[in-house]
Amino acid sequence: MAVDPNEINKQATTPVKSPPKPLWTRLSDFIATQDEKGRQEIKWSFALVFGIVVGIFLIGLYSVYSPPSRGHVLAASLLSAGAAFAMGLLVGFLFGVPRAIQNDNASTSTGTTFKANTNLEQISDWLTKIIVGVGLVQLATIPGKLRSLAGYFATAFGVPDVAPIVLAILGYFGIFGFLLGYLWARIYLMKVFSDKE
Repeated sequence: MAVDPNEINKQATTPVKSPPKPLWTRLSDFIATQDEKGRQEIKWSFALVFGIVVGIFLIGLYSVYSPPSRGHVLAASLLSAGAAFAMGLLVGFLFGVPRAIQNDNASTSTGTTFKANTNLEQISDWLTKIIVGVGLVQLATIPGKLRSLAGYFATAFGVPDVAPIVLAILGYFGIFGFLLGYLWARIYLMKVFSDKE
């Protein structure tokens, strides 16, 4: 019986499919990664998403048990959380914008000298210094300003004595927004900037 050489070539080039990974292994790969020493580390993106989901769950739980209108409290809570998250994201981005190392002698093959536009870096640097400077100077007035901010947002809830809850929502989502903005800028924006060069 003669063997067709084309069949042998097809069998040799056909990739062998590996068996699908078990669900636990796929879940472990989604949650954690291995470092150089083989230790498992939780991914920062998973930790942040988990924290945000827990916060949204707690807001939903709070709105279920708060009078008078559950939908009203839920909407006000989510809008307050979204505003705090967006502000934290912006501040984290400003603090995390990577700096480009400028080389004044860099030139292209045609002899024309180009310099990277660093306006975003300069604005980020100025705003970071202003935020830190004003924050340090006004350190004693910050608790009163936070209470005023919480009182302002609390008017949207239509529920008395909700300012502490509002302050917790603003702080919780503001911190997670800051961490996400900062880490995104430091990790992914740096990769984007380095790929452009």
